Amino acid sequence: MENTFLRIPNDYITRNYVFLQAKYVIFMSKSYDIFSQLMDGKKVRMKDVARATGVAYTSLTDWKSGRSQPKIDKIQKLADYFGVTADYILTGNRSHAQISPDLRFIADAWQVLDENDRNEILALIRIKYDKYRAEEKRA
Repeated sequence: MENTFLRIPNDYITRNYVFLQAKYVIFMSKSYDIFSQLMDGKKVRMKDVARATGVAYTSLTDWKSGRSQPKIDKIQKLADYFGVTADYILTGNRSHAQISPDLRFIADAWQVLDENDRNEILALIRIKYDKYRAEEKRA
């Protein structure tokens, strides 16, 4: 038997559907594992996260069990809570994953500062960083 519209054998469709389902379950499991590690690192429980973020506790338990994954707006709320990117929760990609609220503020402020202000700030950071490195070498 085949799909009459696309003329694709049903066994081909079934095999690939099962494969895609398996990949989706692995993806959901990986992203939940990352979420779980973030909870462990912050020493919070799922109920604490749900309460703090407004993401329904049942959404989190469904994610844990593999029934569903939170929508991207909920993933973003979780990312904001943990101080990581949504991309990090979904993929484990660490590029820019640990951007703190302070660093986000600095990046936003940097955009509106003129060149003189930026140079003053960079000079101060270099002084502080050089002092830190010198103390680190002595230790």
